[in-house]
Amino acid sequence: MSNDQPTADPNDDTGQSLSPQPEPTAVPQAPPPGGPNAVPGVGGDGAYSVESRDPVPQHNPATDELPEETTEPEDTDTAATRGEETPDPEDESPA
Repeated sequence: MSNDQPTADPNDDTGQSLSPQPEPTAVPQAPPPGGPNAVPGVGGDGAYSVESRDPVPQHNPATDELPEETTEPEDTDTAATRGEETPDPEDESPA
């Protein structure tokens, strides 16, 4: 490596000036939720809304009959959720 390579002079800004910075602008705030698809009580009250985000299907007049499978809650009951003790490793089947 030779020492005759040009170096930048920190005191000389010839050809290194930047264009002026743009003026900052504020973006307008989003409108409150609503419109033709608004659900009353959802979103307008924010965290204090008593309505669920997903409306109950039984209250929807467009759905006359719902299959029974869709109205039954999912069975998520396990030994851990019932508070039962963990079985001994000897009692479990080998995997």
